[in-house]
Amino acid sequence: MPSIYHDLYPYVVIEVFSMARPVVAFALGGPKELVESSGAGLLASPYDLEEFSEKAENLALDSKRSFELGLKGRAYVENKLTPARYAEKLKKVLEDVLR
Repeated sequence: MPSIYHDLYPYVVIEVFSMARPVVAFALGGPKELVESSGAGLLASPYDLEEFSEKAENLALDSKRSFELGLKGRAYVENKLTPARYAEKLKKVLEDVLR
């Protein structure tokens, strides 16, 4: 995910996680938050292309680590990004507002 934008909710990252693949992204915005909370990828310093490419190459050459990170992403999507989880969060917000 070589985006340099501060995307708040990057669907590309979620789609990659759902396919059990790891993500390499710059430590910016939504990609940073998703990678950190899921543990399913690697982050490079913002705008540091050399670090980004090194991390991507390392994952490409380390199939075991890549596989493990990919499984974390898949589990994250299955456990945290479901309609039921969003309904729970929305219900809590609405209950808090109505109090």
